[in-house]
Amino acid sequence: MPDVTTPERPSASPVRIAILVVGTLGDVRPLLALGVGLRQLGHDVTVATHERYEEEVRAGGMDFKSITVNPLAVMETSDGLDWLRSQSNPVKAVRAMTGMLRPVLRQIFDDSWQACKEADALICSQLCVHGWDIAERLGVPCVFTPLFPLRRTRSFAAVHAPQLPLGPVYNLLTHLASQQISWQPFRDITNAWRAETLGLPPEPVWGARRLMGWPGVPVLSGFSEAVLPKPRDWPANHHVTGYWSGNSPAVEPDGAVVDFIADGAPPVYVGFGSMADPEPERLADVIRGALRKTGQRAVVATGWAKLPLETSDQMLVVPAVPHEWLFPRVAAAVHHGGSGTVGATLRAGLPSVVVPYFFDQPLWAQRLARLGVAGRPLPRAALTTERLAAALTDVLNDADKRDRARAISRRVKSEDGVGRAVRLIDDHIRA
Repeated sequence: MPDVTTPERPSASPVRIAILVVGTLGDVRPLLALGVGLRQLGHDVTVATHERYEEEVRAGGMDFKSITVNPLAVMETSDGLDWLRSQSNPVKAVRAMTGMLRPVLRQIFDDSWQACKEADALICSQLCVHGWDIAERLGVPCVFTPLFPLRRTRSFAAVHAPQLPLGPVYNLLTHLASQQISWQPFRDITNAWRAETLGLPPEPVWGARRLMGWPGVPVLSGFSEAVLPKPRDWPANHHVTGYWSGNSPAVEPDGAVVDFIADGAPPVYVGFGSMADPEPERLADVIRGALRKTGQRAVVATGWAKLPLETSDQMLVVPAVPHEWLFPRVAAAVHHGGSGTVGATLRAGLPSVVVPYFFDQPLWAQRLARLGVAGRPLPRAALTTERLAAALTDVLNDADKRDRARAISRRVKSEDGVGRAVRLIDDHIRA
């Protein structure tokens, strides 16, 4: 886990901070960067997350508590794959999300409570809004740390909704609907757990308080204002801090990646992170065909999609590769548009081809296109060999996209996202 530089502060008694984070590696790593920064201020940090991330938590000098649900297994269920297929169809997304999460939600709640009983303060990731309930039971401060915009606004639509140019009324209505989508399917489970485990009264039918803007709680959004400026109608307790990543030298991958990079013109990167693709064979055929059409070399990360591809002279296939090391050495990146991957491409000054699957990814894909560092999004459901080949050709031949990516890189790298977030957290928990 990389070190994080934070300003020195007056010495004070350490606070026992529990970080609650569930989901993919892209959800977890930014919160680990915050944990390292808080440790450097002298705090005792425990991270409650999935067992597959235990080694990385402990490498950062933090204690680990287990949330026993396996996120990959959840994503590979029929409902999880349907969720990935939902794109921006809110009806399909809600149905699939409900079927995917209801069987595991109570286990996540119970594991989180056991992990946080001794905490003096809580940090709640975007999928851990139940941290509000635990903080309420313990009478301790909490901070909400989403990686994408969750506060309602008239400036853009909710991440669950189609990003359509229909104006501020449409945008606001999508946020109000999103609040209910996030609450009603799970209200019975949440209120039963509040009563049976925490001894708390039920939250109201029309919506949990934590979904109504997190009153009295700092909400720190871990993305850059260079990509999405803070909306004017967000209240003062909502902050856009910049991306949360470490500042240590990037870890060098194994020798095969280093040799492949050195063996010719800069390749492209192709990878879809923690997306467990519903049709990995078809996606592999699309990638293989597009690379043949363009003659482009590529480093392909199979990720959770488990793409059935094999290394060749044109293509190096690896399970994963460190973005911070690789991205400054490639010509472009083809990716799903997850918040962490978007941040990594921008820090590297790298133009993108974005293939969004669902949730916040279409929003980031549109933002990159508007910034002029990517072409039009290629939704996963509509991806073909011809479209991917054309998008690759466009981004590799467009000098303006490369220039804009380098310009935005300078701004993104100047932001001390971790430092700013850690200072806000420290101020709140010591108030």
